[in-house]
Amino acid sequence: MNFTKIFNKFSFITIFIFLNFFCFNQLIFAYSNSNPFGMNVEINSDAVFLINQDTNKVIYEKEKNLQIPCSALCKIMTTILILESEECLKNRNKFLKKEITATPEIFERLYLKGASNADIKQDETIRVIDALYATMLQSACEATMMLVNLVSKNNIENFVDLMNKKAKELKMQNTYFTDPDGIDTENQYTSAYDIYLLTKYCLKNELFKKIATSKTYEIPPTNIHKNPIKLTHTNKMLNKYLGGKNYDSRVKGIKTAKIENKESLVTIAQENSYNYLLVILGAPKIKNESTVFKETKQIYDWVFTNLKLEIIASPYETFIANNIKINMSKNSDKILLTTGKPWPILMPKNVNKNSFFWDTSNLPEKLDAPIKKGTVIGDAILMLSDQEIERIPLVAAQDVKVKIIPFITKCTLKIIFSWWFITIAILTTALTFTILIKKKVKPKKRRYKKYRPFK
Repeated sequence: MNFTKIFNKFSFITIFIFLNFFCFNQLIFAYSNSNPFGMNVEINSDAVFLINQDTNKVIYEKEKNLQIPCSALCKIMTTILILESEECLKNRNKFLKKEITATPEIFERLYLKGASNADIKQDETIRVIDALYATMLQSACEATMMLVNLVSKNNIENFVDLMNKKAKELKMQNTYFTDPDGIDTENQYTSAYDIYLLTKYCLKNELFKKIATSKTYEIPPTNIHKNPIKLTHTNKMLNKYLGGKNYDSRVKGIKTAKIENKESLVTIAQENSYNYLLVILGAPKIKNESTVFKETKQIYDWVFTNLKLEIIASPYETFIANNIKINMSKNSDKILLTTGKPWPILMPKNVNKNSFFWDTSNLPEKLDAPIKKGTVIGDAILMLSDQEIERIPLVAAQDVKVKIIPFITKCTLKIIFSWWFITIAILTTALTFTILIKKKVKPKKRRYKKYRPFK
């Protein structure tokens, strides 16, 4: 029997199994879900990302990095780039009032593509601010392209380059844009987490927030429309009549999108000073009925009903037990630790804050005095049962004074054994030794007897 062949075959099988196992685990890791608060809502959407904006605590995530066709969500990026354009930043009021006209080229591009619109006609003139509202509320492609043509001087490719550059700046690693209005549904994509990053950034712009969270808007009469053009946000949850049982007064904006039989929705919601941001991508239609609004409402119902924000620790009121030993301390070999600021924690309403405990195993085992009050010592892990809730930095709650003689001795030894002191000592010794050798071997000058010259 050829044992070499058997061994080689066995090794190959072992390596094959290992690689498959490794790749499988990597796949699970890449697309793992997170539900730290045990949210029990049925989720049929392809990807979800929910975060509490007050604490930046992730409440729920499902396939947050899964790449999904971007569709009209790219208009969020388009809108913020228009608001950050050079002309807008230079004189915003003047820019917003500027009149722009819908050129024939815009409609040629959108012809027979089923694009969303605000009923703006060819050669119709509206203001920039009107086009911004039409883009975000009505997802109007003609209005979007009017803005893009204005800012890019009819160079769409340059504008798309700006979109991808901005995405890179925001660390949107699973996003790629190919057009500003979402008409291209095959080649551009994004993820739930990337849309969260983008939306979080955009909400810092007050005008963007105002536009994106408006329920309705009216474009004044134009050269073609004698009456105002009424715009209604495509997020039906904002409207009692359109939303029906999914209407929710807590919900604001921000953007809807659809591709084939799946829909996406980005929203923020507020109640009793609690703020959330939710991204849902790829919500399917079940029995020809939209599920994106239903899932959004169920998720918000759950978080507002089941979660609370409570101060878990306060500076110099809450003291965390620890096993740190203090060397050279004048008063005690132990140290009191506290938090540097009041620390709010998002937690289930049925949980008491006394149920949490502090894991201080990450803190150093020993420290040397002196230690000044307020000095950051390290992070403790706040635990609930076996689950890590949050890492919280701890500071010294008191001054720790030092014993002088041990302190001076330690400092002296530290100086003596420091690399720079040893280097100087070696160089000094070498220089002294060299000088001494030169003095020892230096030849004596011969003295010559001086004779007086003959007279």
